[in-house]
Amino acid sequence: MSYNDDSEYLDFLLSNKVLITTEEFQKFDRLPITAINNQDWRAVNETYEKDRVVVIDNFLVGDCADRLRKFFLFFNNIDDYYPDYGAINLSKNNSQIWFPLLTNITEECKELMPFLQGKQFDRAWAFIYNNESGGVPVHADPAAININFWVTPDSSMNLKEGFNGLDIWKIYPPADWGYGNYNSQNPVSRKRVDSFLSENAPSKVRIEYKFNRVVIFDSMFFHQSNPVSSKPGYENRRINYTFLYK
Repeated sequence: MSYNDDSEYLDFLLSNKVLITTEEFQKFDRLPITAINNQDWRAVNETYEKDRVVVIDNFLVGDCADRLRKFFLFFNNIDDYYPDYGAINLSKNNSQIWFPLLTNITEECKELMPFLQGKQFDRAWAFIYNNESGGVPVHADPAAININFWVTPDSSMNLKEGFNGLDIWKIYPPADWGYGNYNSQNPVSRKRVDSFLSENAPSKVRIEYKFNRVVIFDSMFFHQSNPVSSKPGYENRRINYTFLYK
């Protein structure tokens, strides 16, 4: 089944009594809530500064993760279609699609995370994957810090080794590579990246999938999503959000 399956999506909306509307989210104001759970941010900062990769569980407060999941499931205004997944461009400057809760998260991240001081929110996406699919291939992002978190319940996923999580290689693209060399899905670029990683054998960090887990890492590290395996049904599809800061 391809991602762009209109009948399955419409059946999902009807079964949840969701009305289809063309109204767009244009309210960017921060909600009067706290979205991010309290952490020992000093320890988080020390880990990030040392490893350039840090993982935090129970990232969002209360039902915030589930609200973001439902936002994608119910709204589903896809900007980009790929064979295995669809993506919403959530960047305020590039799209009118924005959920107010996201304003809380982007701003609270800056307020709470010491390593984001002096950085600016750049852009964001949300991704939804076919129930059985490949992940986003190996690439690097032209930013300073990547904040990637998962909002599909563990009960919806087939949690098995090598699936649903994220791999990070702690190495940057060569300085003379352009954007198209390290962030492209065309076969030539992918082969170049694979050869580069094979020749340099950098250390790889594998982060297993977990609901409401956030992975924060240096955006210019090569990284890829693992293949996805979730239980049948549109509501069980793996959804993640990615924020980039420069």
